[in-house]
Amino acid sequence: MDSPPRAPIRLLIDAGNSRVKFALSGGGELTITACPTAGVGAGELPDALKSGLAKSAFISSVVPRVNAPLREALIRIGVGEITFVNPATHAIIPHNLLPPITAGSDRLLAALAASRIDAGSSREIIVIHLGSALVIDWLVAGVFQGGLIMPGAQMLLDALAAAAQLPRLTATDLDWSAVGAGRDTPDAILTGAVATLVGQTREGIRRVTPPAATPRLIFTGGGGEILAAQFAGEYAPDLVLRGLNYWAAEKE
Repeated sequence: MDSPPRAPIRLLIDAGNSRVKFALSGGGELTITACPTAGVGAGELPDALKSGLAKSAFISSVVPRVNAPLREALIRIGVGEITFVNPATHAIIPHNLLPPITAGSDRLLAALAASRIDAGSSREIIVIHLGSALVIDWLVAGVFQGGLIMPGAQMLLDALAAAAQLPRLTATDLDWSAVGAGRDTPDAILTGAVATLVGQTREGIRRVTPPAATPRLIFTGGGGEILAAQFAGEYAPDLVLRGLNYWAAEKE
């Protein structure tokens, strides 16, 4: 008896400002690894990708400078079919955006994955992505309506350090459980950054939510899990890769 054909193994890549995440998909759970964007910009790939199993790659990139070295590195390990998903030329998800389409592939693919979580429902979904930026996007019945883009944690801290000659701090220093006033300058900066991020998120949700709606809140991104806890929301890691996997499966 012949065995059933194996699902094609595809390589999925989410190239963001600080990290590039890779996943191998063969029909089951995604196997995900990540490395700094700077390394990929120098043509480096994680050793786990050099098995030669994947013959096709689907890429969402918001960092144009890594695209050429990434393509060259993939060709070196035998990936023959390389697709950079571009919202200007690829239909990713139904939307109400104004032309020309300038929304990043990461936002649209995350929205696609979120719509599959709540497939068949007409309920509004708000996707909150906290990474280098804080992005709040709105979907209705699987149609992407647009959203808001605001500074993320590190952007806020860097702006204060650059403009006000305050101490330079990193987002990893944030204490999300802190309450009350900061007792010294670094503490005041970090407490203020948390208050800003939570306030931005709350106001962003309010602005994109129609009256009387009770949207489903889905958080993602490197800071998404800890932000979700501030709103009793749900955390869905790696939404961009999962959306990319849905999109690629439909194209094969």
